[in-house]
Amino acid sequence: MVIVAKNGIKQHFKPIFGKESDLRTKQQFRSYAHLIAIDKRPATLQINQLALGLCPLVANRAGSHAQKRELAPLQEPVGELRADCYGVRLYLFTVQVTKVATFLVPACIRMLLTFAKDKLTSYANKIDFIETGAAPMPLEDMRLLCQVLPQTRLYNTYASTETGIISTFNYNDGECLAGCLGTPMKQSSFFITADGIVGCKGKTLMMGYWNDTETTAKVLKDGTIITADLGSIDMKGRLRLHGRSDDVINVGGYKIAPTEVEDIALAFSGVKDCICIEAPHPVVGKVLKLLIVPDVDYNRKNLVNYLRSKLEPHKVPVLYDEIAEVRRTFNGKIDRKSYR
Repeated sequence: MVIVAKNGIKQHFKPIFGKESDLRTKQQFRSYAHLIAIDKRPATLQINQLALGLCPLVANRAGSHAQKRELAPLQEPVGELRADCYGVRLYLFTVQVTKVATFLVPACIRMLLTFAKDKLTSYANKIDFIETGAAPMPLEDMRLLCQVLPQTRLYNTYASTETGIISTFNYNDGECLAGCLGTPMKQSSFFITADGIVGCKGKTLMMGYWNDTETTAKVLKDGTIITADLGSIDMKGRLRLHGRSDDVINVGGYKIAPTEVEDIALAFSGVKDCICIEAPHPVVGKVLKLLIVPDVDYNRKNLVNYLRSKLEPHKVPVLYDEIAEVRRTFNGKIDRKSYR
């Protein structure tokens, strides 16, 4: 089984290999050694990417949860990539694997659960772990995935291009908690500012934006990156996210995270997808509006009653509308800017 598709490698590494300025140091490539090797010597690989034929196979960074697996000695490489800077050569190999793992954004997980749940269930004993991130994952989807893959490690990871992996949480290990990102990784740390914003420190942080000292100075200060994420730290030292500061909707003096409303709505059986936005009101000025992608058993009145039973009064949307689909970015995140 070839676990690294040559086209997938080229596609993934394009931002790194695209031009000499993008390549920082040789150290940058060590995290990819689980899928590729810097020389032709036999090695122990870490297997952390395979899409099971359910989504495109793309080589990714070494996951924070990949376990080293002793494999048969590597044969001759099946391909080669070369970076002009530093003369680094990366070789692709063919190996046999018995278990696989992958990274999927929440939108992809929802599609798998909706359209291929039986297929996913049939692979349950072959999936080591699934890591997710990039966007909030609804609690209902987390619970369903735990049911479908009871023996699989399911990680919710807090990371970004600027910070690297900061923390992670296995929500299939006794506690299925929405918005929980776990404790810090060994090389990282997080804290909460007086304004309730998540700050990050550690060796995984970027050195800066290439040839852009002005933007770097705004984001990276004294080895610290202050994110736009609202969060808190629970009694067990785990990071809990409550949305993004730039997404918060102020209604009548109440600051409401739209993700909280959306998570509750998505747990209702008649809602396939949704987004909570702000809308003008002739009397109170601004109210919450819920846009719903209805499922076959959707009933608006039942949904409103359900939301009233689960949310505080000021968090219950006043306006509702049915739409064909929720607009998303290329990587599966809700495109909130397009609704403003």
